[in-house]
Amino acid sequence: EIVPTKEKSRTFYIDSLFILMLVVLFLLPLYIGGGPPDDEQLLTFGISTKHALLSWMDMHYHFWTNQLGLGMPQPFNNSLSHHPLSPFFLLDDLFIPVSALYTIHYYIGAFFMYALCNRFNVDRRVSFLCVFTFLFSAPSVDYVHSGFLLTLAIGWTLLPVALFLFIVLLDSNNVKQSLFISILLGLSGGVLVVNDHIGCAFTLIFGVAVFAVFCIKDVVAKYKYIIIASVIALFFSADKIYLTYSEMKLFDQTLTRPFHYQTVDVI
Repeated sequence: EIVPTKEKSRTFYIDSLFILMLVVLFLLPLYIGGGPPDDEQLLTFGISTKHALLSWMDMHYHFWTNQLGLGMPQPFNNSLSHHPLSPFFLLDDLFIPVSALYTIHYYIGAFFMYALCNRFNVDRRVSFLCVFTFLFSAPSVDYVHSGFLLTLAIGWTLLPVALFLFIVLLDSNNVKQSLFISILLGLSGGVLVVNDHIGCAFTLIFGVAVFAVFCIKDVVAKYKYIIIASVIALFFSADKIYLTYSEMKLFDQTLTRPFHYQTVDVI
């Protein structure tokens, strides 16, 4: 039996609202606390982001790097200077952009987790269980309530988006749709890499690559669009990749510290 369009729309809105309620429930301790539990993390990526924006407004870099930690240049630090919502970090109260980014990104991640389940025809109740598991998983709890790692949270929440777009691209039979999806995939991948910790970003990309191995025929058939998405992602994240490479050259001894670059050490 075909479900009427109005009923589909009503179900979609109800599900979207329920997902938002789960996100608010997950972030409730952050809202109630009125601020992050880790001032050090806030002062690293938060101040680094604000400093980068001020440097761009002045048309010159104030230091040899915009990555700051505890009031001084800190190599291999993360910032959100390339995030579309980064201008909000110019506000005096950094909790406003931080809470907004957490809410937006975890809603995006939870919604696309639900969309992934729907794509695979997973039962609706099981889909909500998957969303709940995603929100209250160990990485999510660590990135919000324990370690307060907003940059890692952005990469973590964009993973379902990238995987969903990748699957839609493989299933697409329309040239215009495939091109549009490849552009969205490239942009989401670029935002993931440029804002996330570089080691964690490559770990997440590796997970998508492992998934691609099991549908290699579809991947080969869409290789042109995958190349387009890859080029867009590399272009968008070029500054982060270059900064990481230059700092590796300057501080090569850091490569011996697996805490910073687990993925690089494994490779």
